[in-house]
Amino acid sequence: MRNAKLGDVISGGAFVGDFFPGVSQGLAPDATLWSFEPNPVNYSAAKKTIEINKLHNVVLFPCAVGREESTAQLQIKDAKSTEPKAAMARIDPNRKISGDGFLEVEVKTLDSLVPTGRHVSLIQLDVEGFEGPALMGARSIIERCHPIFILEGRGIKAKWLNEKFRGCSYVDAGFYEMNQFFVSL
Repeated sequence: MRNAKLGDVISGGAFVGDFFPGVSQGLAPDATLWSFEPNPVNYSAAKKTIEINKLHNVVLFPCAVGREESTAQLQIKDAKSTEPKAAMARIDPNRKISGDGFLEVEVKTLDSLVPTGRHVSLIQLDVEGFEGPALMGARSIIERCHPIFILEGRGIKAKWLNEKFRGCSYVDAGFYEMNQFFVSL
């Protein structure tokens, strides 16, 4: 967490909040961990993680994040199984109605979740292929703070970041397993 300096961290989807205790402990005294989780089962577990560990600097929202505020269909069960898709729940942008393993969830922008006066040093996203739209909904945060990015998957490129966010000079800082790292120079 030393690279987060004195700033806040945005991390999501939260899943069950398994990273919350470590990140919370590593934050500067006045910093906050902002997170979100649209899957109701995972959200409840993440809230319990916050409660059990007495994490007073973690704020968790029951929503998905995207380019704009709306609703979306979250696949929470596999059509071929009765088992929930806890870690693999994902938004289906083409689906318009709930049912058959899908649940309508609220979509918020990161800019609307994190108060404007907060300095964000790091954004970590694992949102099952929606990293691009989630970042577009954080335009104000990104252009103001130039945070470090840790993004699941390999779909986002530094060129795309620099084209989308004015005044940013992001470079690819490497990858580990399925996570890409970007820093602003």
